[in-house]
Amino acid sequence: MIGEVARDGRGLVHTGNGGGAQESRLGGIDMKLRLAAITLLLSGLLAGTTFAADPSGTWRWEHEDLEGSGEMVPDVLKLKMVDGKVTGTYLSPDGELPIENASLDGDTLHWELNIDAQGQNLNIAWTGKISGDDVEGTLAFGDFGEFPWTAKRDAATDPSGTWRWEHPDLAGSGEIIPDILKLKVEDGKVTGTYVSPDGEQPIENASLDGDTLHWELNIDAEGQNLNIAWTGKISGDDVVGTVTLGDFGEFPWTAKRDAKVAANPTGTWRWEHDDPTTGQSVKDVLKIESALGKVGGSYEMGGVAYKVNNGKINGNTLSWEFDLEIEGQVINIQFSGDISGDDVEGTVALGDFGEFPWTAKRDAKMAAEAAGTWRWEHDDPGTGQSVKDVLKLTMANGKLGGSYEMGGVMYEVNNSKLDGSTLTWDFDIDAEGQVLNISFSGDISGDAVTGTVNIGDFGEFPWDAKRD
Repeated sequence: MIGEVARDGRGLVHTGNGGGAQESRLGGIDMKLRLAAITLLLSGLLAGTTFAADPSGTWRWEHEDLEGSGEMVPDVLKLKMVDGKVTGTYLSPDGELPIENASLDGDTLHWELNIDAQGQNLNIAWTGKISGDDVEGTLAFGDFGEFPWTAKRDAATDPSGTWRWEHPDLAGSGEIIPDILKLKVEDGKVTGTYVSPDGEQPIENASLDGDTLHWELNIDAEGQNLNIAWTGKISGDDVVGTVTLGDFGEFPWTAKRDAKVAANPTGTWRWEHDDPTTGQSVKDVLKIESALGKVGGSYEMGGVAYKVNNGKINGNTLSWEFDLEIEGQVINIQFSGDISGDDVEGTVALGDFGEFPWTAKRDAKMAAEAAGTWRWEHDDPGTGQSVKDVLKLTMANGKLGGSYEMGGVMYEVNNSKLDGSTLTWDFDIDAEGQVLNISFSGDISGDAVTGTVNIGDFGEFPWDAKRD
């Protein structure tokens, strides 16, 4: 309770370029007004607009043992906010307590505990300012005074994706049955579907508490309802836990998530904001290049160019930053957003000024050339051997067509299209009397294509090919 943990602060230690041109545009405004103007300039928001922080999550810090042993004692605060109300629990080695009088005023968090100290009530009150995943403030320890308090929030767990595992046939055939769980999170709510050879059905009572996932199915078992409940702890792309099979007991459950296919951020992204000093619209241009997992480029604002630093793509999340120098002071500005097609939506963090919405649109891609012979390999799940794949595409009268060969068997390419640099096509395969449609989508860059293959209810997998 007393004490603090080290905080990963973001020091403004970088050097920027273009500062002189920026100074001339802002004229004789004093330093504080200049920084405020930059904040507004980049966010395009009206002065005085504020955004409440979200305190939800698990916060951790340590304090020195009050009995003088010299040991550091871990503290854990679990918070959630529903309809503007903050609730949660405080955990220490002595146990778990519900917090009291919790509130959030803008980005300022407050909460309290009342504990029995040898028959006397001791009130402990924490107050701190949230900045991203850090909180910094003070704790008032009854009549003993006020002390510094800092804590860090755990990275949020995202259960979204396609999870796979297997189980033995319950009818006793000895067969191994594949299981697929497709999850997504929208507005903090977990939903999804469970897929088995018997079909697909929506899951029920899905929830995520920290890194613990829970979901259920209710199925008809010969006229009787059978409730099956899965609970597991997510760590990266693995989940480990148990499945409760009605009255039959509890059994181990493990599953693995399909690898996420990274979005391609390459291109020219544009947006606009209002210059508060002139009232005129300023055009922003971000030019991104991505190769071999590395993201770089340049950002132009009001005719001044800056280098993109620390560019990254994680799944479909693009992040980057640049440094802006104002009269010898450097402000580090960080962008992060989720790419969906040619749109990106996220936030821009302007140092101590806070976090603001950011949206941009990518220029239409120049059409790529898809014609040619494309090759790749995949493992045959039945034999484990490598199978060679060959896709031959031709373009005639503006129409794309061709053939696909897999394991010596030829298939006709259907619904082939080229939208900018994005190639899509599919084919049908007869699987024991059932027609399975397999569709491909990928971005062409030179003689390489990278994307995904969708195999019906079995999910989506990475696809890479090279052109002869």
